[in-house]
Amino acid sequence: MFKRIYNNKYFPIILQVISLIVFIVILSLGIGVTTENVKFAKILRNTNLGTLVVWSYWWPLIVVTAVFFGRHWCTVCPIEFITHCVSFLSLKKRVPKWMRNGWGITILYSVILLIGIETLSIHRVPHGMALYLLTLVGLAFITTIIFDKRSFCSYLCPVGNLLGLYSLFSRWGIRVKDTSQCLSCKEMSCVSKDKRNNLLQRSCTSNLYPKNLSVQSRSCIMCTQCIKSCSHQNVSLQKVERAYHGTISSSIKGAEVGMIVLLTGFISYEVLSSWSLSDQMLHVLPNYFIEQLGLVDAGKKLFNTLFVFVLMPLCFYTLFSSVIYLIEKKRHSFVSILKRTALYILPLVAFGHVFKALLKTTSRLPFWKYALEKPYGIINAQKIMEGDIQLTHMSRISPLVMILGVSGLFFAYRLSTKKILKDLDIVTTSRWIYLMVLTIYLLLILFGPMSSLI
Repeated sequence: MFKRIYNNKYFPIILQVISLIVFIVILSLGIGVTTENVKFAKILRNTNLGTLVVWSYWWPLIVVTAVFFGRHWCTVCPIEFITHCVSFLSLKKRVPKWMRNGWGITILYSVILLIGIETLSIHRVPHGMALYLLTLVGLAFITTIIFDKRSFCSYLCPVGNLLGLYSLFSRWGIRVKDTSQCLSCKEMSCVSKDKRNNLLQRSCTSNLYPKNLSVQSRSCIMCTQCIKSCSHQNVSLQKVERAYHGTISSSIKGAEVGMIVLLTGFISYEVLSSWSLSDQMLHVLPNYFIEQLGLVDAGKKLFNTLFVFVLMPLCFYTLFSSVIYLIEKKRHSFVSILKRTALYILPLVAFGHVFKALLKTTSRLPFWKYALEKPYGIINAQKIMEGDIQLTHMSRISPLVMILGVSGLFFAYRLSTKKILKDLDIVTTSRWIYLMVLTIYLLLILFGPMSSLI
């Protein structure tokens, strides 16, 4: 069945059109709906249908999909569809190096996370969410008009590095069936410049050649166009070995290390803040410095965010990488050791993100009734705030989410330890330290759910 779907020339265009319509509806539900009341905003984000869908289901679904099925969200992304529709207007300028090396993505994601979400709370105010989504569309439009090929998706999409890294754990990827067929192919329709602007059955615009797709091909957004453009039907979606096992640390870019460091802080915060005791422990140090510095309001929020999301994980990675660097007596550079450390921690970060996604989507289930009843959310948010509406608790689902989330973390731990033990390029002492670092981080993440039993 899936083979027929992927080979259909109207896939994924139809799904992209549907997602674009949903995207427009979400924008219409957010524009003009705003509040300056912090307590009210925390409720409004769940009663407004637009913010409920985007932050509690859309983004979590992107994460879960990437980890288990690869970059399939890119397959149906409405922004990819928009950029392709305007690509014929492009000036086709060469993409600058600072964008090609991935730092554009990491920096944009950092700005959105640290300033947009954690400081300005755009995820709680529907109008802020709408402006954010419109900004992404505007940025995608501008980059497409200026630069050649799929510039926004490949070099600026804020979740590009995240999806690429998380897709390393997927068992699915686009591959050729017979490489010898590609070597003898004269048409090369999958990479033909003449087919690049086709709406249907177009060639790859991400600078990728299907024959060369392998475990290191994190840039493939799985648009599936190469499957349909191949005149020999030699390209298909296949079940593959997890790319993580074959990924070497030297292939990890500096921008991806930066993304992993940021995600480490973000996921640690997201999981630990879900339980009161671990949340209190997490904020002991930043609250101390905030009090000493006398910070208030936005300054307090920004400092707390930078401390937890950037400074703490950066110290964590720097400390252990420095220890290993000294032990190995400069056999490897500090940067290469830092890359290896980030690669070993990545599974726990990814499956920790899945855990948080499950917590978020299930905890928001009681709000669907009210969001569908009054999509703008203001009236029902007011009733909830005043106590006129009592929300039901998902007591039966919570234990299941805990079991699935913790099981996922142990599975991730197994993936990492397996990779550490098979890595022949490190000395025995370093291997034990890596295992210790991994165990420390696992226990840190588990402190959140385990603290609920205290």
